[in-house]
Formats: sequence, structure tokens, C-alpha cells
Amino acid sequence: MTDLDLRTDDPEEFQGRVVRLDGAEYEIGAHLGEGGERYVYELINRRFGRCTHVILILRDQENAAEISSKAIEISQQLRDLGLPVVHDPFMVYAHGGVFELREGIDRTDTEVKMARLLDAERYDEAETMAENILATHPDNFLALIVLAHIRGRGVDPYQGMRLALAALKIEPNTRACKVAAMRCALAVGAFRTFWWQYEDMRAKWPNDHSMDDVAASAHMTLGTPEKATGLKLADELAELVHREVEAKRRADEVMRTTFTLEDTPERNKRNCDILGRAYRLYARSPYIAVNYGLALLRTGAGRDAHDVLSRILPVLDSQLHAEFLGYMAFGLAIDSDWAGAYQLLDHMTRRLGDNDIKPADLPGWPLWWVERDGAIVYSRTHRPFKLIAQVLTHIGANQVRPEVRTMAQLYARHPCNPEQLSR
Repeated sequence: MTDLDLRTDDPEEFQGRVVRLDGAEYEIGAHLGEGGERYVYELINRRFGRCTHVILILRDQENAAEISSKAIEISQQLRDLGLPVVHDPFMVYAHGGVFELREGIDRTDTEVKMARLLDAERYDEAETMAENILATHPDNFLALIVLAHIRGRGVDPYQGMRLALAALKIEPNTRACKVAAMRCALAVGAFRTFWWQYEDMRAKWPNDHSMDDVAASAHMTLGTPEKATGLKLADELAELVHREVEAKRRADEVMRTTFTLEDTPERNKRNCDILGRAYRLYARSPYIAVNYGLALLRTGAGRDAHDVLSRILPVLDSQLHAEFLGYMAFGLAIDSDWAGAYQLLDHMTRRLGDNDIKPADLPGWPLWWVERDGAIVYSRTHRPFKLIAQVLTHIGANQVRPEVRTMAQLYARHPCNPEQLSR
């Protein structure tokens, strides 16, 4: 089949041409009509096997972008006046020209019934119907997003995420798939995926603010409420965002105090007191929470350090998770919770790749988190190895995985280990 080329194709050649967009393949289907400015055709998702959009190809390609933008602007003006207006299409620059896509999924009676069961919260029935559809049609993204919604509600959020991403791969240009992926991403703390889909949705449908409330909640979870102030929010949520912004401002004022990054009892206590005041004002800030947790660790408040760091862990970059599991393990070890500390060390070792761990991967004794670099400043000390050795001694050799024992030996031989340097 031949790809659409708006530079050379005549209108009578459009039908049957292939359109490629965001990794999905479509085929231009039946001619639905034409007006003064557009040729209108069905657009069939080739994996799904049915129509998912209407494609509107601008006659005047030279001025197509301006014509399309003006039409979307007029639609929003009518919407602002309270007049009923259909959802905007989104404008696409591809295949040598400009065209518009408007969602228009050709649903079967079974798919309509499945969606109604989901809306009515009759989840068992909707789930059974979705599974039956997928048994014969594994590329049915409508059934996939129904299952993603049900599993993502708490039954198995990670499976919900996988299902939503599978649906999105089949149909990346339908808002229902994006919304399912965004909601599942938040359920598992995959904030990068959430923002990627949110920004793509806003780029394609700039007048669609249906996910702004969810985005505001995500901003507050991440400790960046100021980024939510420009969103279109319900009054109650807008007031909450305002309070969060003010709380963060007051916490930042406290954080302007100069810190001396020395791992001494006096300095650690002073830093911990300052950070504690800021944390009580605004606990959502990763910068404040992480550094408060690290200061608690250095002052010997191990359980408190673990609790503060565990609450902030979901919003940190997943590449930092192994490192922070180590800090949390140190905290539990300080409080003599040997079983809890070992569980975290085991989890950390698995995250680092078991047999592929390099000395540079191992968490050191943390002093400070530099927010702009996303990196930890370390204090040179033998403390991590001593704590880990204590944990493994209390757990017992027969209960320790060989990979965790090897990880502990890497600490002992670490080139930055003061005792190693003195040998």
C-alpha cells in the first residue's frame, strides 16, 4: 500500500492511502463528503481493523495551517459563550501537508455495553466482557482500557499500567487511551509517563482541559504547586493549590538559611532543626523532605529517617530508588530493625542488578541532595559497611542471599572506604 503524499496525490487517490502517525498505521477509508475547505474520509486503524477517526484534508494546503487554527479558535469562542460545540479535531503536519483528525470510533453493541457497565461500576461484568473480546481480538484497545481502568483501581496497578500502555501503542491518537495511561501512571508513580501523555494531549487538543484537575494533583504530589496555577481548575482545587503555593513559599524562606555541610553532631543537629521546620511547613517538597530525611539519619533518628524518605520515594526518579532503598535500610539498621533493614538491602541489591553491581552503584553515607543536579553529596565514612555487616550478622548466613553477601563485600573493598584506604 502507498503512503499518503499531499504534495502529489490528487483527491481521487486519497482512498486506500496509508497515514502514519505516532507509531500507528491508518488507512484512508470511505469518502464521507466534502465542503468548501475540506475533503472528509473515514480513517481506519489497521491493527484495530475499524474506523477510529475522520480525516479532514484541507483543499488549500498552502494556507491549511491558518485555516485549521482559525476554525479551532472559533470553536473555542463559541464554547466560551456556552454554546454546544463538538470536540475539536487536532491539526497534523505530516505526509507533505496539513490535515485534521477528529475522533470517531466505530463501536460495536458489545463495546457500548461494556463501556456502560464500567460507567455503572459493574466491574466484574465489564471485566468479563473485556476479557472475552480480547480472547478473539487482542488488539481491541477499547477492551484494553476497560481492563486497565479496573486493574488500575488497586487490584493490580502495575498490570493496569501495562494494559493502558498496550492500548496506547495501538491507538496513540485517541484521548480515552491517553486518559487511561495517565490515570494508571499516577497510580504507580510513573510521573514521567503521566507528563509525557498530558503534554501530548494538550498539544493535540489545546482547548481540552478535562485533565487539568488531575495534573494539578500531580503537581502538588511532586511538590511543584506553582506549576498548577495556570491550569483551569474547579474553585475548591484552585484554593487548595493557592494554599500549597503559600506553604511552599514559607518553607523556602526557612530553607534560605545557610547550611554547613559537615558530618559532625553539632552541624547535623542544627541542619536537622532547620530542615524540620521547613518540612513541617511543606512536606511535599522533595528537596526539603530528602534532606530532612538524610539529616535525621545522621543524627541517629533512623526510624524517622526511614519514614520521611519512604513517603517521598514514589515521586523521585526511578533511577534513584535503589540508592534511597539503601538510605532507608541504614535508618532501620540504626534502630536495630534487622529484618526490615535486610528486606530493603535485598530489594536494593535486586534493583542494582544483583551480579552486575559496580562499586560506584553503592549508596554511601549521605550528606546532602543537590536539587538542581539530582545528585547526593557523600561523607567519606565506614558507617554504611558497618551497618550492613550488623544486619547480615543478625539475619544469619543461611538466610542471606549470596548476591546480598557479595554486595556487602563490595562495600568492604570500596576504594572510598576509609578503612580500605588505610590498609
